[in-house]
Amino acid sequence: MSLFIVFEGLDGSGKSTQQQLLNDKLQIDKISSISFREPGSTVIGEKIVKILQSDQKLSPLSELLLFYVSRSAIIEEKIKPALENYDVVICDRYFYSSIAYQGYGREMNIDFINQINDEVVKNIIPDLIFYMDINWEEKIKRKGINVNDRFEKEDRVFHDKVRSGYISMAKKDSDKWKIIDAEEDVENISSFIYETVKYNLNT
Repeated sequence: MSLFIVFEGLDGSGKSTQQQLLNDKLQIDKISSISFREPGSTVIGEKIVKILQSDQKLSPLSELLLFYVSRSAIIEEKIKPALENYDVVICDRYFYSSIAYQGYGREMNIDFINQINDEVVKNIIPDLIFYMDINWEEKIKRKGINVNDRFEKEDRVFHDKVRSGYISMAKKDSDKWKIIDAEEDVENISSFIYETVKYNLNT
Protein backbone atom coordinates (compact mmCIF):
# COMPACT_ATOMS: atom_id res chain seq x y z
CA MET A 1 0.00 0.00 0.00
CA SER A 2 1.38 3.42 -0.94
CA LEU A 3 1.30 6.28 1.54
CA PHE A 4 2.36 9.87 0.94
CA ILE A 5 3.71 11.66 4.03
CA VAL A 6 4.88 15.27 4.26
CA PHE A 7 6.79 17.06 7.01
CA GLU A 8 6.27 20.81 7.38
CA GLY A 9 7.48 23.53 9.73
CA LEU A 10 9.95 26.34 10.21
CA ASP A 11 13.64 25.58 9.75
CA GLY A 12 15.02 24.40 13.08
CA SER A 13 11.80 22.61 14.05
CA GLY A 14 13.37 19.16 13.64
CA LYS A 15 11.30 18.07 10.66
CA SER A 16 14.29 16.80 8.69
CA THR A 17 15.47 14.78 11.70
CA GLN A 18 12.04 13.22 12.13
CA GLN A 19 11.81 12.48 8.43
CA GLN A 20 15.07 10.55 8.60
CA LEU A 21 14.07 8.69 11.77
CA LEU A 22 10.79 7.63 10.18
CA ASN A 23 12.47 6.44 7.02
CA ASP A 24 15.02 4.46 9.06
CA LYS A 25 12.28 2.75 11.11
CA LEU A 26 10.30 1.82 8.02
CA GLN A 27 13.43 0.34 6.43
CA ILE A 28 14.14 -1.69 9.58
CA ASP A 29 10.59 -3.06 9.38
CA LYS A 30 11.21 -3.88 5.72
CA ILE A 31 8.54 -1.44 4.56
CA SER A 32 9.50 -0.01 1.19
CA SER A 33 9.99 3.73 1.63
CA ILE A 34 11.73 6.58 -0.14
CA SER A 35 12.59 10.06 1.09
CA PHE A 36 12.78 13.39 -0.78
CA ARG A 37 13.16 17.06 0.04
CA GLU A 38 11.72 20.21 -1.46
CA PRO A 39 13.13 22.06 -3.27
CA GLY A 40 15.65 19.65 -4.74
CA SER A 41 15.82 15.88 -5.28
CA THR A 42 16.01 16.30 -9.08
CA VAL A 43 18.60 17.79 -11.43
CA ILE A 44 16.61 20.95 -12.08
CA GLY A 45 15.52 21.08 -8.45
CA GLU A 46 19.13 21.19 -7.25
CA LYS A 47 19.89 24.02 -9.69
CA ILE A 48 16.96 25.95 -8.29
CA VAL A 49 18.22 25.35 -4.75
CA LYS A 50 21.46 27.11 -5.73
CA ILE A 51 19.53 30.11 -7.05
CA LEU A 52 17.39 30.30 -3.92
CA GLN A 53 20.47 30.04 -1.71
CA SER A 54 22.34 32.74 -3.64
CA ASP A 55 22.14 36.49 -3.09
CA GLN A 56 20.11 36.82 -6.30
CA LYS A 57 17.30 39.29 -5.68
CA LEU A 58 13.91 37.76 -6.38
CA SER A 59 10.41 39.19 -6.32
CA PRO A 60 7.87 37.16 -4.32
CA LEU A 61 6.39 35.98 -7.63
CA SER A 62 9.76 34.86 -9.02
CA GLU A 63 10.51 33.09 -5.75
CA LEU A 64 7.16 31.31 -5.84
CA LEU A 65 7.52 30.19 -9.45
CA LEU A 66 11.00 28.80 -8.87
CA PHE A 67 9.61 26.58 -6.13
CA TYR A 68 6.90 25.36 -8.47
CA VAL A 69 9.35 24.52 -11.25
CA SER A 70 11.22 22.36 -8.74
CA ARG A 71 7.95 20.95 -7.40
CA SER A 72 6.68 20.00 -10.84
CA ALA A 73 9.91 18.10 -11.51
CA ILE A 74 9.89 16.17 -8.24
CA ILE A 75 6.23 15.21 -8.65
CA GLU A 76 6.67 13.89 -12.19
CA GLU A 77 10.13 12.35 -11.80
CA LYS A 78 10.07 11.03 -8.24
CA ILE A 79 6.83 11.15 -6.28
CA LYS A 80 4.34 9.79 -8.84
CA PRO A 81 6.54 6.82 -9.88
CA ALA A 82 7.20 5.92 -6.23
CA LEU A 83 3.51 6.01 -5.32
CA GLU A 84 2.68 3.92 -8.38
CA ASN A 85 5.24 1.43 -7.09
CA TYR A 86 3.30 1.33 -3.79
CA ASP A 87 6.14 2.82 -1.79
CA VAL A 88 5.78 4.95 1.30
CA VAL A 89 6.88 8.38 0.10
CA ILE A 90 8.21 10.86 2.65
CA CYS A 91 8.83 14.46 1.63
CA ASP A 92 10.48 17.29 3.55
CA ARG A 93 8.13 20.15 2.55
CA TYR A 94 5.49 20.29 -0.18
CA PHE A 95 3.08 22.89 -1.57
CA TYR A 96 1.95 23.81 1.97
CA SER A 97 5.31 25.57 2.35
CA SER A 98 4.44 27.86 -0.55
CA ILE A 99 1.09 28.71 1.02
CA ALA A 100 2.77 29.37 4.38
CA TYR A 101 5.88 31.24 3.20
CA GLN A 102 4.76 33.04 0.05
CA GLY A 103 1.04 33.21 0.87
CA TYR A 104 1.04 34.09 4.56
CA GLY A 105 4.65 35.27 4.93
CA ARG A 106 5.05 37.29 1.71
CA GLU A 107 1.30 38.09 1.67
CA MET A 108 0.76 36.82 -1.86
CA ASN A 109 -2.73 35.92 -3.02
CA ILE A 110 -3.43 32.43 -1.69
CA ASP A 111 -6.16 31.83 -4.27
CA PHE A 112 -3.53 32.42 -6.95
CA ILE A 113 -1.17 29.93 -5.29
CA ASN A 114 -3.99 27.38 -5.15
CA GLN A 115 -4.63 27.90 -8.87
CA ILE A 116 -1.00 26.95 -9.53
CA ASN A 117 -1.48 23.93 -7.24
CA ASP A 118 -4.42 22.84 -9.36
CA GLU A 119 -2.16 22.72 -12.43
CA VAL A 120 1.10 21.44 -10.90
CA VAL A 121 0.07 19.27 -7.96
CA LYS A 122 -3.30 18.10 -9.29
CA ASN A 123 -4.30 14.97 -7.35
CA ILE A 124 -0.90 14.17 -5.80
CA ILE A 125 -2.06 15.03 -2.30
CA PRO A 126 -0.46 13.71 0.91
CA ASP A 127 -2.24 11.24 3.16
CA LEU A 128 -0.53 12.62 6.28
CA ILE A 129 1.10 15.95 7.12
CA PHE A 130 3.23 16.22 10.27
CA TYR A 131 3.60 19.87 11.22
CA MET A 132 6.47 20.50 13.63
CA ASP A 133 5.38 23.57 15.57
CA ILE A 134 8.03 25.80 17.09
CA ASN A 135 8.00 29.37 18.34
CA TRP A 136 10.40 32.13 17.33
CA GLU A 137 12.45 32.06 20.55
CA GLU A 138 13.12 28.32 20.38
CA LYS A 139 13.88 28.49 16.67
CA ILE A 140 16.52 31.19 17.23
CA LYS A 141 17.95 29.26 20.18
CA ARG A 142 18.40 26.19 17.97
CA LYS A 143 19.62 27.75 14.72
CA GLY A 144 20.36 31.42 15.24
CA ILE A 145 19.79 33.69 12.25
CA ASN A 146 21.45 32.85 8.96
CA VAL A 147 21.71 36.24 7.22
CA ASN A 148 22.63 34.45 3.97
CA ASP A 149 19.32 32.58 3.80
CA ARG A 150 16.50 34.52 2.13
CA PHE A 151 13.91 33.24 4.61
CA GLU A 152 15.99 32.90 7.75
CA LYS A 153 17.08 36.54 7.62
CA GLU A 154 13.45 37.66 7.74
CA ASP A 155 12.25 39.09 11.05
CA ARG A 156 10.04 37.60 13.72
CA VAL A 157 6.91 39.14 12.22
CA PHE A 158 7.48 37.21 8.98
CA HIS A 159 8.04 33.91 10.76
CA ASP A 160 5.03 34.45 13.02
CA LYS A 161 2.89 34.92 9.91
CA VAL A 162 4.30 31.72 8.40
CA ARG A 163 3.61 29.84 11.63
CA SER A 164 0.03 31.15 11.82
CA GLY A 165 -0.45 30.02 8.22
CA TYR A 166 0.61 26.49 9.05
CA ILE A 167 -1.64 26.35 12.11
CA SER A 168 -4.58 27.67 10.08
CA MET A 169 -4.10 24.95 7.43
CA ALA A 170 -3.71 22.27 10.09
CA LYS A 171 -6.91 23.23 11.89
CA LYS A 172 -8.90 23.16 8.65
CA ASP A 173 -7.96 19.53 8.00
CA SER A 174 -7.25 17.94 11.36
CA ASP A 175 -7.72 14.40 10.01
CA LYS A 176 -4.64 14.67 7.81
CA TRP A 177 -2.62 17.23 9.75
CA LYS A 178 -0.89 16.29 12.99
CA ILE A 179 0.39 19.28 14.98
CA ILE A 180 3.47 18.27 16.96
CA ASP A 181 5.12 20.31 19.69
CA ALA A 182 8.68 20.42 18.35
CA GLU A 183 10.04 21.06 21.85
CA GLU A 184 9.00 17.59 23.01
CA ASP A 185 11.55 14.78 23.33
CA VAL A 186 12.88 13.70 19.92
CA GLU A 187 12.29 9.98 20.55
CA ASN A 188 8.77 10.56 21.87
CA ILE A 189 7.94 12.53 18.74
CA SER A 190 9.46 9.82 16.56
CA SER A 191 7.43 7.11 18.29
CA PHE A 192 4.19 9.06 17.84
CA ILE A 193 4.93 9.63 14.15
CA TYR A 194 5.80 5.99 13.53
CA GLU A 195 2.71 4.68 15.30
CA THR A 196 0.53 7.10 13.33
CA VAL A 197 2.09 5.98 10.05
CA LYS A 198 1.73 2.28 10.93
CA TYR A 199 -1.93 2.84 11.83
CA ASN A 200 -2.56 4.49 8.46
CA LEU A 201 -0.76 1.69 6.62
CA ASN A 202 -3.00 -0.87 8.29
CA THR A 203 -6.34 0.87 7.70
